[in-house]
Amino acid sequence: MIMTVFLMSIFFNIILFIVFRSIQYLLYILYLGSISVLASSVWGYIAYDADLVQIISGAFMANFANLFSIVFLGFRRKKGWPFYFMMGTTIAWILIAFTIDDKTLTMKIVSILAAVQAAICYLSAIYLYFKERSFYVIIYLLAYGIFLFGSIIQTMIWRGVFPEIGRMDYLIFYAASIENILMLLAISYRIYEAETERRQNNKKLEYKMKEVENLVAEKTSSNEQLNKANGELERMILLKKRIRRPIVACLRIKCVLTFYLIH
Repeated sequence: MIMTVFLMSIFFNIILFIVFRSIQYLLYILYLGSISVLASSVWGYIAYDADLVQIISGAFMANFANLFSIVFLGFRRKKGWPFYFMMGTTIAWILIAFTIDDKTLTMKIVSILAAVQAAICYLSAIYLYFKERSFYVIIYLLAYGIFLFGSIIQTMIWRGVFPEIGRMDYLIFYAASIENILMLLAISYRIYEAETERRQNNKKLEYKMKEVENLVAEKTSSNEQLNKANGELERMILLKKRIRRPIVACLRIKCVLTFYLIH
């Protein structure tokens, strides 16, 4: 059942990535792939060096989840310090994973970096909610909070802090499956908000274009009226000239006749 949820989420995000070409969906796909590999290793489906596979897949899972969070929350566009911090710590744990041979030490360092990343993402999301009051941020906080809680409890169980009861070894994966369902809801609502904003912007653009068209039409109409008035004025001036010429001629003839009659 858990793997079915992961596979459905992967399929859904592949479709979103093909349609929207956004890196956030690719990061979420990589996160889902990493946790699927981790689950397969924990459940014994992957026989090759289980400790190494779990360290690598767990590290990738945490980093891809945190990178997705930064992009999903919009800090990549804003170029805020959480984005640079996340990229720096991601490069750091990759260098550590390939330079330190001690698996236990590597696991501890990577776990600390992942925990710091997760804390930064969650606190940034809380700050973003109080700033923008977006509903999708609330869903994200609930989803990621469940995943973090399950991860913390699962880590303590694996380290012997809490006793293992029943199927508690699957706790992180149950938490991840719930997180997948809620995160898909958050992603869907984010898409809905983006589409609504796009439609509103298109309406505003159409309104502005109509205003420009009206102004152009008014200016064109004014120019036509001005040209018409100029044409009427020119015709009146021409008519005045035509009327004046016969009058002047008549006056000249009258003057000549009057002169001959007098003399």
